[in-house]
Amino acid sequence: MKYYFQCPHCKQDEAFYPVSEQDGGLGCALLVFGGLIPFFLFQRDRFQRVQCADCRLIFSKPPIPYAMTARVAVVLMILIGALPLFFFYIQNQPDYDSVFPANDWLLPLEQIVREHPRAAVYSVGGVLAITFVALLGIAIGSNISKRRSMGKMFRLSVNGPTLPDSAAPPASNPASKGP
Repeated sequence: MKYYFQCPHCKQDEAFYPVSEQDGGLGCALLVFGGLIPFFLFQRDRFQRVQCADCRLIFSKPPIPYAMTARVAVVLMILIGALPLFFFYIQNQPDYDSVFPANDWLLPLEQIVREHPRAAVYSVGGVLAITFVALLGIAIGSNISKRRSMGKMFRLSVNGPTLPDSAAPPASNPASKGP
């Protein structure tokens, strides 16, 4: 079974190994001097690297692509998150009421909002929160479905033994050479 990615050098997609190399201790230095965010970014990139079985190239494995439904849901969630900021901006503008023409069919709704402003805010906020949670569920569900369907066609993770030492290219050691 093939992987969902290819080696950028030799373009093969059938055999990869987890990277086995000695730790340089950079992660600890990043944690001490840089903080948590650089440390976690470095560790994430370090653990996502694989080694090609043919050409021995070490590279970062690309992330599994997201479902298109999840991308649309995330865009809608961003818009829902930006909506209160837009309302606060509009409310602080002078004469923002004059932008909208008066409609007779909106008068009963305006009257309800004037009489019960807290209930109106909670109702609109509740609808936005329920929509946000529903979109989050759709995004997570569609990504899980996409991963399952990709898992039937491709190998998604590089698990297994590391590259054997006998298969590794010989390292040149200048200290072992004679005069």
